[in-house]
Amino acid sequence: MSTRYKGAVRDRDIDRHFPVRISVVIGAGLDPHEWSVKYSLMHDWLRETVGNDRHAVRSVRSLGGPDTLHIYFVSFDDARAFVDRFDFPIVPIGEDPKRRPGSGPPHRQGFV
Repeated sequence: MSTRYKGAVRDRDIDRHFPVRISVVIGAGLDPHEWSVKYSLMHDWLRETVGNDRHAVRSVRSLGGPDTLHIYFVSFDDARAFVDRFDFPIVPIGEDPKRRPGSGPPHRQGFV
């Protein structure tokens, strides 16, 4: 078996193999049924469009904060296509998209 499959990538090596990372809040403001449908669509899209060797998905639990999915990509273009396809809010790390000042919609003000 190839050592390139996703399970072979150790936590300390993930930044080297997948330099682009986005975080998605689990649930993302959707009811459970809508989230489960979107989650399945995300995995199907990643597998079919990006390819298994060009992304990795991990769930992250944080104390006092929301549970998130970290989705790692080989290229920024893959990450941008994912965000555009699933219309997730894009905000700088540490900011809340609901509280972001500005006139435009929050998903077009900043970077992942």
